[in-house]
Parts: sequence; structure tokens; C-alpha cells
Amino acid sequence: MELRAEVRIAVDKPVKMTLLSHPDRQMDGVVADVSGRGMRILLANAVPLNAAIRMDFDDALILGEVCRCAPHRGGFAIGIRLCHSLIGLDQLAKVRSRFLHDRLPVAVI
Repeated sequence: MELRAEVRIAVDKPVKMTLLSHPDRQMDGVVADVSGRGMRILLANAVPLNAAIRMDFDDALILGEVCRCAPHRGGFAIGIRLCHSLIGLDQLAKVRSRFLHDRLPVAVI
């Protein structure tokens, strides 16, 4: 029996993961499950422990740190400790656009 501090919720959603130390290295994976402080992602390749990562999916951007990387069904299961998240990016872009559009030009003297 495994004891966890938080309940994990199964997700099964595609994700694009980027190593912040190598921004040109993006990997496609699947978010297997999430909890309040972490998530498990299934990837084809291993990822270094303690690597800072960025995850993009749906309408969210999430930053985290790799805390586990173990072989899993021909690929790897990556444990992520969540650090920051931005959800509702489409709405944020609309607000930003409206703000920039509604600004009055400033006269240069």
C-alpha cells in the first residue's frame, strides 16, 4: 500500500515539455496524473533529476522541477514538483490586447 499526502487525479492529457536549461529541446508527453503539488508525465526519453522544466498544455503554462525519473512501459515516468502555474492564458491575452488597444496615445513635447 502506497501512502501519499495528497490524492492523485488521473488526467491523460497531451503536454509539451521544455527543459529550461535547453529551451530548444521540447518533448511531447502525456500528463498521467496530478495532485496539488505535483504531476506525473509519461515521456519517451529520460529527463535529468532537478531539471527546471516548462509544461504547456491547453490554456496553461506550468513551471516545475523534476523530482523523479523512472523507466515505465518502454519510456519514462517523470515526477514533477510544481512551482508556478498560469491558467487562462487565452483570457489573459484578450485582456492585454484590450488594454493596449484602449490606451490613448501620449503627446511628445
